[in-house]
Amino acid sequence: MKTKTAIFLALLFTGFLLISCGGGDDPSTTTYTITATAGTGGIIDPSGAITVNEGDSVTFTITPDAGYQGLDVLVDGSSSGAVSSDTFTNVTSDHIIHAKWFATDIPDSTTDNVGQYTSIAIDSNNVHISYYDSTNDRLKYVTGTLGAWSTPEIPDNSAGGQYTSIAIDSNNVHISYYANGTLKYVTGTLGGSWSPETRDNTGDVGKFTSIAIDSNNVHISYYDSDTGNLKYITGTSGGSWNAPETLDIGVDTSIAIDSSSNVHISYYDWFLGNLKYITKTSGSSWNASETRDSTADSVGRYTSIAIDSSSNVHISYYDSTNNTLKYITGTSGGSWSPSETLDSIGDWGGFTSIAIDSNNDVHISYYANGDLKYATNASGSWVTYTLDSTGDVGLYTSIAIDSNDKVHISYYDWSGNLKYALVSQ
Repeated sequence: MKTKTAIFLALLFTGFLLISCGGGDDPSTTTYTITATAGTGGIIDPSGAITVNEGDSVTFTITPDAGYQGLDVLVDGSSSGAVSSDTFTNVTSDHIIHAKWFATDIPDSTTDNVGQYTSIAIDSNNVHISYYDSTNDRLKYVTGTLGAWSTPEIPDNSAGGQYTSIAIDSNNVHISYYANGTLKYVTGTLGGSWSPETRDNTGDVGKFTSIAIDSNNVHISYYDSDTGNLKYITGTSGGSWNAPETLDIGVDTSIAIDSSSNVHISYYDWFLGNLKYITKTSGSSWNASETRDSTADSVGRYTSIAIDSSSNVHISYYDSTNNTLKYITGTSGGSWSPSETLDSIGDWGGFTSIAIDSNNDVHISYYANGDLKYATNASGSWVTYTLDSTGDVGLYTSIAIDSNDKVHISYYDWSGNLKYALVSQ
């Protein structure tokens, strides 16, 4: 009897020690998971799926790689800013924390004044940028990646090269541009031959060009300075081209092609002071132009257009009456949302450029009060960022998104440099 009692007391005492010292699992403890991730350009520590006991706290350290800067830390989709650490206290639910980064670069290191009228496009491997060399009055082109750029090339050795716009197909680079009163177009490859062509020389034409490529044809919208009209031309590289078409009064043109090869153009009606939009169904005639914003005396400058995977139209533009960045979206021939004001950008701003990522989130680069700025709704609500504020920077912005949803922006530094920004997601 004494032996059994002793064994029982020993087991009871051992159990008491295990509980008192934390041994064994307490089934009453509730745990939560904080998922920590970071885009290319830095680390978050700890990372991955972190298990936290209810009521506990955990701190994350956010550190950029060399050459990168912190852009934002998103906590459950909400911006916390470019912080270096973030602490969750008294955890009572699951959370997600994600760090974003950016870097800037100078793709053309020559001492000439280069980088005005820049345009950017992305293929599976590289960034492609067209731009103007105002020192030598030439069109230029450079390709590469952050920190590793080709030697810049001159695709057309004749004078001119302003108002460039670039597009990429599976084989070639395509650039439209303005040269001495004419609309010009050139196609070629890095290190290969380039073939410049004059596509319209009826008067002073070719400013504010915008180019897009479908599976068969090149499409270019542009401005006729003599008449004040929006014009359009289409054709095939090295093949036949249709005669130029006059569509409406319009400047600051931007063109996009949807997955059904329908053409979409946004532009500014300088006579009425409105943002306008026109579209053409593949194989048919142009639809009537639509006024998409007339809420101010002058609204619609520096327009840029993009189409998402559901064929929704997205347009960014500048309200020069109220000095604001604006955005509107809708469907061709269907309903449109009310326009949204995204940022106040001062007396001298604009140069908007828009792109859509694989999730149909919107990304806009623009110039505001001497800075390069960037706006996106990728977190579920609009957030604006300043990417470069060194001097007077951010003019002639152009934006593109790669297959990994990284954001690429080319722009001009008023000190005479072509610049480039990369934003990781």
